[in-house]
Amino acid sequence: MNDTAVSNWNLERQNWTAFYQRQLHRQMAQAVVFIRAAQQPHQLNAHFDSFLILLRRARAQADLHVAYIELLTALHPWPLRWGRWDAWEQE
Repeated sequence: MNDTAVSNWNLERQNWTAFYQRQLHRQMAQAVVFIRAAQQPHQLNAHFDSFLILLRRARAQADLHVAYIELLTALHPWPLRWGRWDAWEQE
């Protein structure tokens, strides 16, 4: 593989990494809006696994720690009230 191909691959990888981080940030912001708009918080329980996936993916991204805390705060204390302590405790 020549230097141009390696350079192109590195640039492509950087672009996709940045896209993923932006997309994850958008999804987390949308989740916070969704949670805050919920009239009946028990209905959010059906989406709990999706919220956990967002939290776990964001935890590994240093630039998403604020979004992580916002989502965590928006959800609390509902997972505890839904009896989901085991999964929630890990967050």
